[in-house]
Amino acid sequence: MDSKKSILLVEDKYEERMALRDSLRGWGFDVTAVSDGVRGFEKFNAKDYNLVISDLKMPKMDGIGLLTKIREQRNKVPVILISGYGTVESAVEAMRLGAFDFMVKPLSPKLIETVV
Repeated sequence: MDSKKSILLVEDKYEERMALRDSLRGWGFDVTAVSDGVRGFEKFNAKDYNLVISDLKMPKMDGIGLLTKIREQRNKVPVILISGYGTVESAVEAMRLGAFDFMVKPLSPKLIETVV
């Protein structure tokens, strides 16, 4: 049985998605990385994840939409929202909707490792 913790990573920017995926895998996590909220929600419904990390602003479905859909199904799965356009208002909304954390880009690997 695989004891790796599984993370769903949803990030529309390819370079950022691959860099974060590689860092998380390097720390021993099983990572599924997708480019938008719609695909993220499809993957979320296909597997049990220990954590979801999602960008806030994405095409098709943004991070708030994804968080809302996840909360409707599995309230206990921690969701971390990340954004290069973080505002106090977006952070407050994310936390109000049940996000575990809200992080502003650029993300430092040390901070991510600490939070995850």
